[in-house]
Amino acid sequence: MNRYFFSSIFYLKMLRSSGILLLLLLCISSFKPAFGGDIVVWGESGVNDRAQQAGSDFIAVAAGAVHSLALRADGRIVIWDDSETVHSFESFDNNYTAIAAGGFHSLALHSDGSIFGYGLNWWGQANPPQGNDYVAIAGGVFHSLALRWDGSIVAWGLNNFGQAQPPSGAYHSLALRSNGSIIAWGDNEYGQIDLPEESGFAAIAGGDYFSMALIGPAETTFSVTIDIKPESNPNHINLRSKGVLPVAILSSNLFDATTVDPGTVMLNNAGVRANGKKPKFLAHMEDVNGDGLYDMIFYIDIPQLLLTPEDTKAVLQASTYDGTLILGEDSVSVVER
Repeated sequence: MNRYFFSSIFYLKMLRSSGILLLLLLCISSFKPAFGGDIVVWGESGVNDRAQQAGSDFIAVAAGAVHSLALRADGRIVIWDDSETVHSFESFDNNYTAIAAGGFHSLALHSDGSIFGYGLNWWGQANPPQGNDYVAIAGGVFHSLALRWDGSIVAWGLNNFGQAQPPSGAYHSLALRSNGSIIAWGDNEYGQIDLPEESGFAAIAGGDYFSMALIGPAETTFSVTIDIKPESNPNHINLRSKGVLPVAILSSNLFDATTVDPGTVMLNNAGVRANGKKPKFLAHMEDVNGDGLYDMIFYIDIPQLLLTPEDTKAVLQASTYDGTLILGEDSVSVVER
């Protein structure tokens, strides 16, 4: 199954587990770094002053045609446009994790996996689909896209050049596969989706009517074996539970599971439960399968899981302390909330 990952025209990576990195013009989907900072803006006079008035605890920014928005460290969103006003976007709890700006509309990804849209809505571009299994968002001039946890893409809005047809930007889109190849679709008036003959690309970017790619080594992902609920088969998961789910990452002659950074472990959007003011992750070493090698068991926070009763497998992604990306999956039997 292809896995798509959104970025902006400046190649902003959304997720480290890479299958396909999707580029959408005139949009920014954002991630959360572990710090906040000031916003710096250049260009039309007056815009920078309004941005600086907003504060200094921001972790992501997004820019549309005549408006901008920024995500605070506490999950709140600030918006400003070509007026003299800086105002906060208010919703039921403001616990947002990512933002994206289209030409004249905006999208916000909530921590529960749902999407909120607002702004110009002539073609329905600010009217996102229902659901809570989304992990990334992006906006074109008059269309929007969202990435589901299972790697599928949902698109809505104006589709005059096919830009709102998955696999989906001003009016064209680019995607970088994990093998270094590129796919492109949408408007081709200036040959912007006529791909080069080279291969082995590591990054992509696009302007209004042109495209760019960087040749170089791309990140690779190491496949590992995981065992959800060791010694249990089938692996029943009750989504009503407020507890934790044991997940073992198994060592092998080629991989040492004890090198996995617990802070990076994610199973279908759920991380390792941590306790205390200085978070201590619930994990321990154990030889799970009796091969003489230490494995790692991580205790995943069940309420954070993005699973449905139709799902038959769960996917784990993480990285080691030296930055090696790992990916593993196991079968599950899900009980509805």
